[in-house]
Amino acid sequence: HHVVHTPAYQHFDAIIRNARLFRGTWGRWCMDYWLGHFAECGLIAWDADTITVLRRPTAEEVAASKMPPEVLFS
Repeated sequence: HHVVHTPAYQHFDAIIRNARLFRGTWGRWCMDYWLGHFAECGLIAWDADTITVLRRPTAEEVAASKMPPEVLFS
């Protein structure tokens, strides 16, 4: 078992990179749940074709997203 973060701020860069790669290969977005959350929080601008990173999550935001040990998945 590993520590769960909600939202997955600790994986922000990887999620953005993988979403862009997936979109480039398959023509559609993946991980739209996380992308939508990142957009709502002002981290990214996201439309049908592009993701623009507006800012990265702060260390405080990453720390605050850590769930207690009894949370097994997000």
